[in-house]
Amino acid sequence: MQRRKTLIRAVMAVLLTGALVGLASPSPASAAASSFNDDCFGYVGTFKGGTQVVWADWNSDDITDECFGIAPSRTIWHAWPQSGGWQEMPNHGLADKVDGAGVDLNGTHKVRVYVSGSRHYYESELWPGVGWQGWYLTEAG
Repeated sequence: MQRRKTLIRAVMAVLLTGALVGLASPSPASAAASSFNDDCFGYVGTFKGGTQVVWADWNSDDITDECFGIAPSRTIWHAWPQSGGWQEMPNHGLADKVDGAGVDLNGTHKVRVYVSGSRHYYESELWPGVGWQGWYLTEAG
């Protein structure tokens, strides 16, 4: 089991991928044979083999602010300090890989995922005071 983490610090425009629908949790009960466990802020989740958990540093202070991962069911999950555990991202996205997380030039937090069957990237944005928005297509493959 190889554990890979990516910390994105630079200000960047980020794209996401995901065909959107799903309901499962990253827990050992739903884990596939090729899944792996990873933790963020002390919260352990089970993730799809061949993927990685992406660690986001939203304010470029070299401290992880949020983590994103893909469960064996292909649902998209995230955790942050005091989240109480891994939480499924809103809007029921499905994906095969978290491609990145970062802040665009306008200061908007974004996460980008990839859907291998469609070869498309999808993105979601965090709007202050509103929350994570629906997944939208950013790049077709």
